[in-house]
Amino acid sequence: HNSQVTRESKTMTMTPQKTNCSIYQIEYTEDHLGNLRAESKRRISWRYGFTNPTNASITEHQVVLTWSVRSGKRMLEFDGKEVDCSKQRGASIY
Repeated sequence: HNSQVTRESKTMTMTPQKTNCSIYQIEYTEDHLGNLRAESKRRISWRYGFTNPTNASITEHQVVLTWSVRSGKRMLEFDGKEVDCSKQRGASIY
């Protein structure tokens, strides 16, 4: 059985803007969640913040990547909301 893989490439160009915001990492965690083999399902979480000196505010965000090595299912969440989910058996995120 031959299967053809189609890959899509997207390029996004952004115009840099001057800003006094700073970004900083608050927390990074990596968990192995597999029921039978811990390394078969993984979750990586990044919490980071932006500072805005204009009004002395801090805005925090979290990005979570969960994937199953066995099934190839991957899910990406931003601030608790799913933004992408895909399944490609045998694919690596590294």
